[in-house]
Amino acid sequence: MDDAEDARKVGVDAALTELVERLVVEPGAAPAAVIAWWREDQGVRLGAAGGHADFDAPFDLASVTKPATALAAAQLVAAGRASFDATVGDVLGLDAPASVARLDALLAHRAGLPAWGALYRADLGGPRGGAIPSLPPDEPELVPPVAVMLARAAARLEDRPTGLDAEPLYSDLGYVLAGAMIAKLGAAPLAAQWRAATGLRDAATCRREEPEFDARVLPTEVVSWRGEVRGVVHDENACFLERAGGDPGHAGAFGTALAVLAMARGFLDALDGAPAARLPRALAAFLVEPRARGSHRVGWDSVTPGASSAGAHFGPRTFGHLGFTGTSVWCDPDARAIAVLLTNRTYPSRANAKLREARPRVHDALWALARRRGS
Repeated sequence: MDDAEDARKVGVDAALTELVERLVVEPGAAPAAVIAWWREDQGVRLGAAGGHADFDAPFDLASVTKPATALAAAQLVAAGRASFDATVGDVLGLDAPASVARLDALLAHRAGLPAWGALYRADLGGPRGGAIPSLPPDEPELVPPVAVMLARAAARLEDRPTGLDAEPLYSDLGYVLAGAMIAKLGAAPLAAQWRAATGLRDAATCRREEPEFDARVLPTEVVSWRGEVRGVVHDENACFLERAGGDPGHAGAFGTALAVLAMARGFLDALDGAPAARLPRALAAFLVEPRARGSHRVGWDSVTPGASSAGAHFGPRTFGHLGFTGTSVWCDPDARAIAVLLTNRTYPSRANAKLREARPRVHDALWALARRRGS
């Protein structure tokens, strides 16, 4: 059964459609948005608003890809094909400062790697900090070899401790290396491992071959040197790594709201120890175990009380992730609730930051709606 069939079975919820129209599309936070909301006692509800928004439309998930990458790693560990102790040097054979970084620390943003750098450029994109720019390659259509980009990612560690107990430093570059490690350890493209670990049916990026994919997927930006970005991954590092034949772990998966919801529900099943779950209970619990000095878990993030995009009503054990293109998923294992919000807030420009204020309002409105229906 595909996502369109799933959506027809669930049906459109008028209240959720009004909610996402009023709080996301009308204020200009994003041109299109889809919500999938699940509570165990109320089932699945869907809402969509804006141009091209449909329940079977894949969105560029951006960093919501990161949980899928961690779940793929955990599946290899569960099968005895990998270890979280494995290092960059062990697996990739890179002789670089980051060769000592362990897979679990990479997935928890605690390996000490820099946050970002344009790996397809010799200068790595110049100064760090602030908003991530869209930078052209050194030469038109130049795609550096995967080995060169991985070496650039591993070339420098920040002057700080590494390991699961270290202070986190959010790092796309760490996930670039983790994705390459998982692809090699699993002897299969990372996109295929995403699908096996999460069920994401549209887990593919620049090499996508489905003829009608460009027409189904939501555009993410209009960039001077790229044109309209549609049907290929928005993140430039991921796009160039894919074009070179690599397996970026930080971004690149596409998915519908129902597919992301299914990924989250499948992980909750694993936390519950369900017999048909993709992961053993203990391994799932390891991924969301609280870590000192920061909100980041292994593959997932957690809520920051009073300052979370999840709003005010998700509980203290909530976990989830945000994506740069305007995507998010939040799961509360105690309240048995999941909210998926997919938008293309970066279209036509990544300068649009209105979704930052809209996200918590959407989530608070979802809880208010659920309370009314439960009364």
